[in-house]
Amino acid sequence: MKLLWSILLAFVAFLLLPAATKASFTYSVTNIEQYDWLSDLYPYGTEIASKVRYWLGTKAGWTEKFYHKDSEVTKEDFGTSNIGYQGLDESDFHWHTGHGLWANYDIALSSYSPWNPWATVDSNDVRKKWDLENEWVVIQSCYVLGDPAWRDSLKYSHMIMGFSTVTYANSSFPETFFKYASIMIGQFLMHSKKQQYSLLAVMWKRWFTWIHRINFAIICMDRDM
Repeated sequence: MKLLWSILLAFVAFLLLPAATKASFTYSVTNIEQYDWLSDLYPYGTEIASKVRYWLGTKAGWTEKFYHKDSEVTKEDFGTSNIGYQGLDESDFHWHTGHGLWANYDIALSSYSPWNPWATVDSNDVRKKWDLENEWVVIQSCYVLGDPAWRDSLKYSHMIMGFSTVTYANSSFPETFFKYASIMIGQFLMHSKKQQYSLLAVMWKRWFTWIHRINFAIICMDRDM
């Protein structure tokens, strides 16, 4: 548990770094809201991506590595390769919005259908692959983190945040996420060490229960920072 809070605090601390320092941190976004066979998520995916880009790019001053949408989003964007283009593993933080599949906990690409079942990203595609720049990944998709094997992607990355149940393409989610992140570190430092963990637990519980009581899942890399 202490390691989890340490990793979370490292992330929120990045949001409060001086502007000159922040510019050295990077983020990327993938957004699939139009599908060949699955129901479309338009315009909610674009609304979510816009808020992520605002909070990390405009407000925090991080550098955007890429923003790919719909058919532009490929397996490689999820860091499936250790050579050449390495997608999300080339940025410190990545946010994905799109459908997840209940049957196998995969991320569905825009061309996914029963006749094209290979248009997915599964845990095996990224096993031991995230070992370059990436630190944190948010997957705003149904079911994906119901597969504990996603933990095997965290070769050097610290954390995947996502859902093990149904969720929604709710554009309020990134807004709430970054608002809590921006105030967490300041309140944390005002308390004793014993009180710090209680405070974080309360804030984290409030954040989770805000999301319609859906099961939010976190996979954390069990190693020293």
